[in-house]
Amino acid sequence: MTCHVVSSYFSDTCFIFSVIGLVINICSLLHGLLGKSCDVMKPEEAFPSLCGKFLIAMPGMGDSRFERSVIYICAHSPEGAMGFIVNRTMDSPTVLEFLEQLEIIAEAEKDKIPIELSAGLMHVGGPVEPGRGFVLHTSDFESSSTVEVRENVSLTATLEILRAIAVGKGPEKTILALGYSGW
Repeated sequence: MTCHVVSSYFSDTCFIFSVIGLVINICSLLHGLLGKSCDVMKPEEAFPSLCGKFLIAMPGMGDSRFERSVIYICAHSPEGAMGFIVNRTMDSPTVLEFLEQLEIIAEAEKDKIPIELSAGLMHVGGPVEPGRGFVLHTSDFESSSTVEVRENVSLTATLEILRAIAVGKGPEKTILALGYSGW
């Protein structure tokens, strides 16, 4: 019995350290993307919104769509929440293929696209509206449909931002995602 408790304790401790390591890696990734470090959730007076925070899927949750997922929360209110899985990319379409499918760039323009963009992968944002594209980005780009998530993070879901990105006039750092996570 003692061995099981000790074994369970060490297993739980290893899991906790794995999760902490994952959070640190995701925070480092987003710090590199957004130039800002992650905040620890702070209690707020009214509704404690999780907007701008991370939601980490627990192991064994039983839903393969969110297994091992880290979701960046972009909107959160008593009515619901919306966010994007930030640690899962898809093999196809690539960013370049996505821009071609939407006819943002023509076949002849492919060689003019910056290397980091043409080699980029799309993210699986979540299971809701998987055919709809979203761009989570630094706040150095703004349009009439841009939503500020927090001080240096914005969200835009228009062809306008994709055109700007394709010609090198978009935000400095981006995550392009198909679909979103909502509840």
